[in-house]
Amino acid sequence: MTPTTNGLVALLEPVTSVAFRTAARVRGARAFHPRGCAYAAHAEIDADQAPDGFPTGEHQAIVRYSRGAGLPEAVPDILGISVRLIDAAGPRVHQDLLMASAGRSVLGRHLLRPGRSFASGVFSTLLPYDVRGQKVVFGARLAGGGTGVGLDRVADHVVELLWSPPGGDSSGWTVMGQVRPGVALGDDEQRDLDLDPFRTAPDVIPVGWLNDLRRPAYGASRRGRTGNPLAGSLPGRAES
Repeated sequence: MTPTTNGLVALLEPVTSVAFRTAARVRGARAFHPRGCAYAAHAEIDADQAPDGFPTGEHQAIVRYSRGAGLPEAVPDILGISVRLIDAAGPRVHQDLLMASAGRSVLGRHLLRPGRSFASGVFSTLLPYDVRGQKVVFGARLAGGGTGVGLDRVADHVVELLWSPPGGDSSGWTVMGQVRPGVALGDDEQRDLDLDPFRTAPDVIPVGWLNDLRRPAYGASRRGRTGNPLAGSLPGRAES
């Protein structure tokens, strides 16, 4: 980053941290996407289709579907699909991907887009990752598309995981794998589930000043919700 960008991040970081810590404390839930449902899942990532350096093969997984502001389902909201590939890069080294409803165009994949149905659009990480020197954006969509799929019906659909260069053409998403939801996590597991875009495999690195700015926001949200800025035991596996 340039000195000017470093200065901007340093200036804004305390503000964003306080805002998200307060929001989580007031809600007693995540500052981001507080309303949702999560499932144990099975993931398959195709080594021939994924970016070189992203974990491939079969993985136990967790998939969570959420509404960003927790609004009633009749009202458009920022929808979310988040995936954890458990032990993707070794014991206790998970790969998390957090994706929000976004537009379909080259610019749109970097912009939030409210929606009602989880099956009617594409979800995107919005911000880029560096995967062994290649800049990529990750995405997701429900296989088969459709309309009217709310939180009560999401588990009936396979999630396709996608990736694209940040400036790829509007049809340039590559399908790199699938996630099949299974049994719903219990209430305690769902409450303690701690998905974080900065929990990644070693070769998958969030980059850019906006990622630098939002990194402390996740710790602040966690601190407001649990009193601890660090992740504790992670649902989906036995932690040592």
